[in-house]
Amino acid sequence: MPDQSRAQNNARHASPYATGGGGTVLEHRYGALLLSHLLTADPLAELGDDVTPCELVFQASASSAVDDLLLSGRSADGTRRSVSIGVRRDPAFVPSNRATVELMGSYLRVVHEHKAEITEGSWRLALVVASPNPHVRELRELAGIARDTESADQFRFEVSRTGRTHRAARERLRHLDAVIALAAAGEGIDTTDGSAAELTWRVLGALRLREVRLEGVDETDRTIAVGRLRGVVNAGTADVADQLFSRLCELVGRYAPAAATKSVDSLRRDLVGFPLAMSASKDEGIDNADDPAPHIPVVRSAYLSQVRRIAPERLRSRESELGELALFGTDPETGQPYMWWRAEAWAGKSALLSTFVLDPPPGVRVLSFFITARWGDLTS
Repeated sequence: MPDQSRAQNNARHASPYATGGGGTVLEHRYGALLLSHLLTADPLAELGDDVTPCELVFQASASSAVDDLLLSGRSADGTRRSVSIGVRRDPAFVPSNRATVELMGSYLRVVHEHKAEITEGSWRLALVVASPNPHVRELRELAGIARDTESADQFRFEVSRTGRTHRAARERLRHLDAVIALAAAGEGIDTTDGSAAELTWRVLGALRLREVRLEGVDETDRTIAVGRLRGVVNAGTADVADQLFSRLCELVGRYAPAAATKSVDSLRRDLVGFPLAMSASKDEGIDNADDPAPHIPVVRSAYLSQVRRIAPERLRSRESELGELALFGTDPETGQPYMWWRAEAWAGKSALLSTFVLDPPPGVRVLSFFITARWGDLTS
């Protein structure tokens, strides 16, 4: 009984990493990092510096065999690019590691199922691990060579060329070949003709490898993310940005089990009530050229509803905004203009206007009004 009690107590207080939860913790924190890129519209190395992230899918098994995360974005010309991301805390790329063999099997399936996109570069693979990981550093060196070569034979020549690679990288390639051969066998791919070497080159050519610092004594990547998030919170301060990143971590805990798909708009809806600033993309390009009725005198309101973004059912006191509406309605110089009311979706525009119409301030008469919407963030 004492031994059983001791075992139960040890299990109760075991580290999540000791019980297999470390990978999940890392995956959730990395998911929050990706959500921060959605909010800030900042590029990500895994997707490409020329692409703006626009959609993140959790547990994306319906679209990708590498299903931890599927991130998509668009380049300036509208081209869509996706990256299938696997997250593992500490993978060992040796043939005796069954988990790694299975992981590489999933990468092989993506290479097969999305061969055309992989070839043209519109679909990528990524592996994210906790830093430091020497195996991944060696693979990163090999992956860089694979991307710069036109064939498996050329790749092998470059790897073996004197001074081109380190000995550790060449040894890692030998182990990776064995891992790929086992993974191919598990996927039913015949490699008796020596095509395992071709598969290794194709996987490496599509693969981006990243070591992240999101846990333990080194949380540098979290700190960088918090710094970027200062630009999307109203206060612009580090403490509010830090709270936002923690909130993103909480949301990932909900998104992952539900295999959720998130865009920046749906993410902002889930953050209603948090003091976010207006998305820069929502306010770009709104000028006289976009005016739907340029012949009508226009009074452009300030960013009504921008400061306190709340859902209509949670409408709180907004005296300054109601006062601006009252001033607009009583200013004799405005004639009969219309107003461009710019705010994020779910900011409470309709609820605030309804409050103004149904219970107008003293001295204000509302004779008639109408509402139209443009792009989901303009009320006129």
